[in-house]
Amino acid sequence: MRFAPCVLAALCVLVLFPGLDRVGVLDEREARDAQVARELVRHGEVLTPLYGAQPLYEKPVAAYALEALAYGREPFSPVHSRRLRAGLAVLLVLVTGVAGARHFGPRAGVFAAGVLATSVVLPLAARSDGTQLLGSLFAWIGCEGLADVIFGRAR
Repeated sequence: MRFAPCVLAALCVLVLFPGLDRVGVLDEREARDAQVARELVRHGEVLTPLYGAQPLYEKPVAAYALEALAYGREPFSPVHSRRLRAGLAVLLVLVTGVAGARHFGPRAGVFAAGVLATSVVLPLAARSDGTQLLGSLFAWIGCEGLADVIFGRAR
């Protein structure tokens, strides 16, 4: 268990970060989110997402935050946005591991984080869907708070 954090870090680096720059936009959602973020930055809009200069109410404006942050670095490349999403995925793995370790023991936390890091969905979400990552991260933080109430706060 001494080397578990190092193994998890290596696992996250091996699974989430390679190949971020090898392919362009993967699907329609990733392209649309990038375009909405471009228009948000270009028009200076902070409340209403825009797509083709028309309001788009599919997601809240915060769902495009990662794309908007990455837009300034290289406007037409998804690489910077994917790096931010991969970092968010690492944070999700960390929150999952800490929540499991606090309430079910260190071994359970390490295995929970390892299973999440090696699932097929996490690298796919890190490459195409930042909204899912944000929703999952906030859900796990909420689950941690609920577990504190149900099981009692761990030392």
